[in-house]
Amino acid sequence: DTIEGLPVKEIAYMKNRDNESFNLVTSIVVPEGVTSFGGFRGDALVYVSLPSTLKEGPTFGRWGMACKNLVRIDIPENAPLEEIPEEFAYRTSLAQFTFPSAVKTIGGSAFSSTKLTSVELPDGLENIGLNGIVDSNECFADCKELTTVKLPKGLKSVSRRSFRDCSNLTEVIVPEGMGKVEFGFLDFARTNLNLKSQEALKAIGYTGEF
Repeated sequence: DTIEGLPVKEIAYMKNRDNESFNLVTSIVVPEGVTSFGGFRGDALVYVSLPSTLKEGPTFGRWGMACKNLVRIDIPENAPLEEIPEEFAYRTSLAQFTFPSAVKTIGGSAFSSTKLTSVELPDGLENIGLNGIVDSNECFADCKELTTVKLPKGLKSVSRRSFRDCSNLTEVIVPEGMGKVEFGFLDFARTNLNLKSQEALKAIGYTGEF
């Protein structure tokens, strides 16, 4: 899309405090060509479609009050997005999500308190919840409906409390031949992991609570 003949490359964060009509928006389709999207805050948002050109952003869960009814975010697998930002979907109703293959880092609280039931992390992912904000590293914490997580073979670190309080999490799939990972002590605390998953996590370096 263009404005006065110039291509739109960046869209700033939009919130309902600036414009009350944002509370009436139920879906957003970000056009191809946009490389940066700050995100959105509005009570009625249910669906978001992101472009294959996206390199930066967005967030829909800022301050934990953003888009509580958001259930679906689509982004093409080939999008060059290397980092899922902190509070990406925090406290939304997101039920499923497919990661772009370029993602290397997932920010703190990115999917915390969502309704995800399973998570398959991309092969190129290196860091979960690593964003330097110690109190905001609970990347998938408190996802009460989450039952299964598949880790990527190249994973290097998992910040503390990343899966804590996922009370229905019963299985973590660890790839064969996976190397050691730097974990936080409470990453899988108060989960319901089966014995096989617990032993597999211990084998790659987890020494914390279950």
